Amino acid sequence: MKIDLRITFLVLMLIAVLFSGCSYIKIINPDYDQPNIGTPHDLVVAHTGCGNADGSSFRAQLNSLDVTSAFRYDRSNEKWTATRYNLPLGRNTLSVSADVSVSGWCVRDDTDSHTFTVVTDCPPESYCAYFYDNPLVANATINALDATTLDYFWEYIDQLEETEEITIAEPAASRACVEPASCPSIVLTDTELKRIHAAKCAHAVWLDKNRRVNWRLHDFNEEDLRGLFAKELLFDGRSNDSFFWIVDYSPSEAYSYAADNDLIGPSIISTVNLVLNDLRTTDTHNGFLHGVRGYDGDLVDTACTLYNALTVCLPRSTGCTRISRVGCQSMARITIGLLRSLNIPGEITSHAEWYEVNHSSAVWPALQRVMPHGDDIYGADLRMTPTEEFLVPFSFYESSANTAVCGTNKDCLSHRHRALLAARYPAQWVRDRCCNPAPYGDTSCAAYLRESYSAYLTADEMTAAITTFTSLCP
Repeated sequence: MKIDLRITFLVLMLIAVLFSGCSYIKIINPDYDQPNIGTPHDLVVAHTGCGNADGSSFRAQLNSLDVTSAFRYDRSNEKWTATRYNLPLGRNTLSVSADVSVSGWCVRDDTDSHTFTVVTDCPPESYCAYFYDNPLVANATINALDATTLDYFWEYIDQLEETEEITIAEPAASRACVEPASCPSIVLTDTELKRIHAAKCAHAVWLDKNRRVNWRLHDFNEEDLRGLFAKELLFDGRSNDSFFWIVDYSPSEAYSYAADNDLIGPSIISTVNLVLNDLRTTDTHNGFLHGVRGYDGDLVDTACTLYNALTVCLPRSTGCTRISRVGCQSMARITIGLLRSLNIPGEITSHAEWYEVNHSSAVWPALQRVMPHGDDIYGADLRMTPTEEFLVPFSFYESSANTAVCGTNKDCLSHRHRALLAARYPAQWVRDRCCNPAPYGDTSCAAYLRESYSAYLTADEMTAAITTFTSLCP
């Protein structure tokens, strides 16, 4: 009798299952009939059957790596998708899970795992092949972006392949800031942030893949690439959701400016020098000047786009001149932004690492060079310095000839580099003060030079500088 009851119970359970159904979290791409696949590949997981899946509870692991953030959930069809995910070659195991709420006789299976092999089946010159050859770039871009930003990335890649430029809207807060309103910080919406980040990544990858510049991203290390792709370096603010002073939102506009003005050279360093030549004000070239509050149209409290900063000039005694509205803070960002659009990674620092506190420096780790102070671009005592010697090599900060004067204080060492250049290449501004010191509050050329540079030069260097400058006076 007990056996009959058990059989009856099991039969009833089977009938209930057949009529009520089962609930599965199932990997549907790659399919179980696909033991070998290529990459990038769409990874798709679905909830099927009875019950309701909790989209936020989804978890995915590829081998030992948590890849949950790569998936985007579509509630309408209860699917999670990682679009064009760049998979590593060889044997891989994808494991997924999600919570499912069920009722009645619904049988639940809320985990799945699938092992497959990734093989090289990328067409030559495809983006698939590109990312195979550039794993560090893949890790910094398509493997690091969330699902929404990755969708924008591929949208912009398609745009670039079709039109060779990215069309992206200026951020709303930037458009709404009508001069002379005070808005030095432009806060981005979440969509704007993702689109701009995607645009920067896509433009850099497109330039590299299509060899629009002569240097390759695979020659940079992981830390260097952060200067092109890391959100915390591309944006400002505690939440990396803002632009301060320079709204650098369109890589195509900046790149077009460089291309139209013949600023792209045969090498990285020649390109850096061409860009610096365009931006610098020297005794023979009119580039940028420091903005001055209340002076003849200078809008120092208003952010502007990078393209606006590069192309809009104001009348000055030396001719139509571009203005760095907030001095070193905006000038460092203009320089870094323009060079980033040419796949030359760099970063901004404002923490007294290379110069005085609350001043911005521009740093290029890949080049082992730094512009300690953004204002150096138009520094009056550097206006005869050859551009090839303008940036400070990292090695300068370690040379015993320099540390003997400043120790390891980088601020002092940066001032020393400037003093040495000013003494070696006499600019007109310094010559005027040496040859006619009284209007500037000094008694002699020697007094002016000592006041300006003696803290950073040796006694012999100071004497040589005084001799050089006084010999230039009539």
